[in-house]
Amino acid sequence: CALPISVVAIGDLTESTLLGLVRNKAEQDSTRGHPYIKMNNISSDGSLDLSHLVFVPANEDELKRYTLKDGDFIYNTRNAPDLVGKSSVFHGLSNTYLFNNNILRIRFTKRAVPDFVNTVMNSAFGKEKIRAQVDGTTSVAALYQKNFLAIEIPLPPLPIQQFIVAEIEAEQALVAANRELIVRFEKKIAAVLARVWGE
Repeated sequence: CALPISVVAIGDLTESTLLGLVRNKAEQDSTRGHPYIKMNNISSDGSLDLSHLVFVPANEDELKRYTLKDGDFIYNTRNAPDLVGKSSVFHGLSNTYLFNNNILRIRFTKRAVPDFVNTVMNSAFGKEKIRAQVDGTTSVAALYQKNFLAIEIPLPPLPIQQFIVAEIEAEQALVAANRELIVRFEKKIAAVLARVWGE
């Protein structure tokens, strides 16, 4: 039998939204302060790369307001036309990581699994929806909050969302393990060849 899937605007699933903290280049440091997620930390495949972070100063009130919690959905509101709208879900230590003012944080109601929404938005379907909402010039584009929240996505029941996310995570773990295996074998082959050529 067919799954009971409704089509819902992202805004109807949203509990709260917030644009991030403004910190100019001069306030960003490579070693000191609080970790500050910028739009380049959101990968085009929907993951979050925290390996190249900058750090910024922030007071107690700013930390309370602008830090991410585990499970927060984020997307970048300004970028080049082909990069604007990149999204990810933060999974990490809550109340530690700040986020930039070109990033919108969305907290969903219990109707939506953030990682499911992220999967939809990083699919060909989601990227097409994003392209249709982008405003801007050839070099800088914006995806305004009202336009993003107006995007309609298919929404299966919660257990199905959770099942889909678990299946995708299992596949991704398999891909990562295979990549690691390839790297190990390439190193072994290189070592064997080095021995052969060295003799």
